[in-house]
Amino acid sequence: MYDGKQQADYLQHRNTKQALKRQRLAETTKQQKYLDTTQLRRGRIDKLNALKEDAKDEEMAKHLELLVPDGAVEGDDPVALLTNGNESENNDQMTTDPAKKDEP
Repeated sequence: MYDGKQQADYLQHRNTKQALKRQRLAETTKQQKYLDTTQLRRGRIDKLNALKEDAKDEEMAKHLELLVPDGAVEGDDPVALLTNGNESENNDQMTTDPAKKDEP
């Protein structure tokens, strides 16, 4: 009944074998779960990168629309503002340079 061993020895050996079997099963399950999650993650990342690549031209077009020059350009010489035909009289008075505008 106990394979020629004492009952205590047999039960101890059986419990050790069962614990080892459970440990191997848990390790195998953990490894399979790890593989599944990494493959799933890799698949999701690949799909995301494919979507990004497909939408790259569309995003670039959106960004190009936003690259409209606006505001004053800094330069060495002041730019005269347009007037109604009195350009020569008001050329010295009207500039876009705030430092020049405040000077008398």
